[in-house]
Amino acid sequence: MAAASTASSVRPAASTRYQPLVIILLAFAAGIVGDRYVPRAISEWWIVAASVWALWMIAWWRGSERLAASLLLVSITATGAAWHHFHWHLFRSDEVGRYAHEHSQPACVEAVALSGPRHVPAPPPNPLRTIPASEKSQITLWLTGVRDGVDWQPVSGMASLMVDGRVTNVRCGDRLKVFAIMSAPSPPQNPGEFNFAEYQRTHRTLCQLHGDAPNAVSVTEPGSWWSLRRVLAEMRERGNALLWRRVHHQRAGLAAAVLLGAREQLNRERTDSFVTTGTVHLLAISGLHIGILVCFFWLAERAGLLSRRWTLLAAAAFVIVYALLTDA
Repeated sequence: MAAASTASSVRPAASTRYQPLVIILLAFAAGIVGDRYVPRAISEWWIVAASVWALWMIAWWRGSERLAASLLLVSITATGAAWHHFHWHLFRSDEVGRYAHEHSQPACVEAVALSGPRHVPAPPPNPLRTIPASEKSQITLWLTGVRDGVDWQPVSGMASLMVDGRVTNVRCGDRLKVFAIMSAPSPPQNPGEFNFAEYQRTHRTLCQLHGDAPNAVSVTEPGSWWSLRRVLAEMRERGNALLWRRVHHQRAGLAAAVLLGAREQLNRERTDSFVTTGTVHLLAISGLHIGILVCFFWLAERAGLLSRRWTLLAAAAFVIVYALLTDA
């Protein structure tokens, strides 16, 4: 009885929750914020990161753990600042954004489609709109050339193409020739207005194109079917078509936004309703959506259809594919 009492009184110590990746993430994010508001040359950030990392090696070798940890976080912060400086400030000399200005100008460009056409449905009729809006198609491009008279100038960089009408002959990876109106993303025109130009710059997109008809886009060379980007785009397009066939027309756009991240298929009135009620986060693909979908793997494991190991492997593979399918 005494032995049993002694054994019952001995309890394992509570394990300490140690999550170093959170600290690393905060240090990296601090470097991003620092370079945004106090930018320095990327060489300076890399010198600081390398020098402090060398000091970390010395402190770690001598056993000064606290000092070594602090130096390592400083090195990570400088690395985050260097990454932000490269992503935000540095562009190639042939960046297509150097040809785009706030005032629109006609252009003929050669490009590679980085996505299939994403169709934006026409908004409902509005008596306040003098010119009825039509259906549009949105394509993300990687530009390779701009025509200057009869000559072609090599360029590089991403651009967003919006075409009036439904584009059906373009697939991800195709080489295209586009006749469109070129301009730079517009900055805010009123105080407190959304800064669309800054948002596009976070995606390194300094150019936008607008075509007035689907025939403004022609395919000069089909893309390879062995491209992972193309396979994912085809899966997304077929899934979207399946939703529009199986789900009621009034709810198909909402289903596509929640499951595939295709928020462009929601009309402005529906999106404004989510913004007004403070539930717009439900339209963004996040951990909530992944948790709901992965729950089915857990139910399969509980029902005995899969072992625990295969359930975890299947759930991990599903999360990776789903993240890529929804443009991460």
